[in-house]
This record gives sequence, structure tokens and C-alpha cells, in this order.
Amino acid sequence: MSFAWVVPPILKSPPAFPGGTAASRDASRTVCFFDGACPGNQFAQKGPMKAAFVIGEKESVRNVPDLRTPDGPMRSNNIAEYHGLIFLLRHLRDLDRDRGSKGAYLICGDSQLVIRQMRGEYRVRTPHLVPLHEEASRLSSGLDVDFRAVPRTQNRAGLLLE
Repeated sequence: MSFAWVVPPILKSPPAFPGGTAASRDASRTVCFFDGACPGNQFAQKGPMKAAFVIGEKESVRNVPDLRTPDGPMRSNNIAEYHGLIFLLRHLRDLDRDRGSKGAYLICGDSQLVIRQMRGEYRVRTPHLVPLHEEASRLSSGLDVDFRAVPRTQNRAGLLLE
């Protein structure tokens, strides 16, 4: 199966709008980015998992705790990615509440799995990801969001984790 990235020009250099937010070409959606990283793997913990998001000039990086499961703590890039998305969605919810109106958002990430699960293109089969997906779905259901996969090199949140 061959697949090529199709990225709108706006993601390469998003224009600034009042308030410092980046917007899509037609100015209808604020472009946001999320990412997560897990140094090492769940068995060779070399540092804390981290998650990041970017909305215009607003950048946030947070540590992500190990996921507690009946089999013990778990760490993975997918867990960190979902946390990045959840942190972003919570921030967008708070922005809408503080503003008193709903914004429209284009949420970009380099995790094909998370993006496709959020679009409903993939089912969530991994048991430990189910509650994270449910939380992200619950948060996104109250927002006007579209999800788009972007290459790692164009994910502004990913640059914060390097």
C-alpha cells in the first residue's frame, strides 16, 4: 500500500491572526498541533513521557504519568500522544468557555493511529488506549474540530519534544 502526504500549504507557514492564533487558508479554523513522546520503552524507562501542544504562539509541554493498569504501569508513544491530544482538547474547551463562543479548530498530529482513531477510521483495539480515546472523544464532542495527520517535520508540537 502506497501513501503520500498531502499537506495544505498553510501548515508549512501558518499566517498569524489577531490573538496570535494560526488559521487555515480560508480563516475558518484555528490550526493546532499535538504530540507525545516516550523515551525508551515501557521496560527501559529512560525518562518521563512528555506531551505537547501548540495553538498559535501558545506552547505547552507537560510530563505524562505512567498509565496505571491491572498489569502494572505502562509507557508508550501512543499513551503520550493521546495525552498530548487530551491536554490540547481541554485547553480548547477552556478557551471556548472563557471566550463565550465556540471556535473552529483543525487539530494536527503526526500519529496516524490517534488521528485515524479520532476520525473513526480505526477501531480502538488496545485495551489500555480505550479510556484515553474515550476521554479525547468526550472532549472533542463539545468542540468544532477536524483532525488531520501531518508529517513529523511539520508538527510544531513535536519540535518541542526534541
